[in-house]
Amino acid sequence: MGREVRADPPTGTVTFLLADVEHPAVGTDRSEGIIDAAVTTHGGTRLEQLGRGAGAVAVFESATDAVAVARDVQRALMAATGQAPPTSRLRIGIHTGEADARAPNAYG
Repeated sequence: MGREVRADPPTGTVTFLLADVEHPAVGTDRSEGIIDAAVTTHGGTRLEQLGRGAGAVAVFESATDAVAVARDVQRALMAATGQAPPTSRLRIGIHTGEADARAPNAYG
């Protein structure tokens, strides 16, 4: 999967999105693709994988974009499984605050 790595990650007030799909009903690769597509569509930067399975940490310059990703991922997973709600568990957390980029994919 191609993940964007920005040379100049956003700093200052940023919004982090943490997503985790437990037991993905559509498979790990497809779930990851859904998350990646939503993050890219809304101008986010994918930072890292969360443990095993499907999940992501991404950073955004806009809280509105992070919330849009959460919405899009939820809708896409429901559409992909044909189930509302899908049998997999989707957990998404969003946090906005001050952050300093330490490297292209790390914050302190």
